Amino acid sequence: MQITARTPNSFEIKAKDGTVLINDHIQIGDFKITDPGEYEVSGIMAEVNNTVTRLYTEDMTLAVMRSPKTKLSEEQLEELGALQVLFFPIVSSDFNAKELVNLFTQTEAPLIIPMFENKTILDAFCLSVPSCERQAGALKITKSQLPEEGSRIIVFE
Repeated sequence: MQITARTPNSFEIKAKDGTVLINDHIQIGDFKITDPGEYEVSGIMAEVNNTVTRLYTEDMTLAVMRSPKTKLSEEQLEELGALQVLFFPIVSSDFNAKELVNLFTQTEAPLIIPMFENKTILDAFCLSVPSCERQAGALKITKSQLPEEGSRIIVFE
């Protein structure tokens, strides 16, 4: 799959089965998801509720968090389940880097992609989180390329 940032908080995922757009909504191909529920479009499955959208494609699970909380309850962690890629919103520069890293560790996602409102927040995040990897252009990734232990935090520029 190929992940490309359209803006700091909008992403395009090109998978074998189709294209997914992530921004203030989720869109699979031409189908815009506006309500909670379960969807299957062109072989890409989506489970949507008020706090998270789970996408299933190419033998991977991707989660898009809607709420920028820095602590997750056991129920929320259970809801996330096993996943390979986490998209997480960071909407202000008032974030606590230590709490975010703890949250990312809790999810056990091998690949974490923060979503930012603007470049100022993105830069502040990378200064605060030493494991931040900056990515220019598209990121091509397969399940076998993901780390078996720990997480990569990729920030698109």
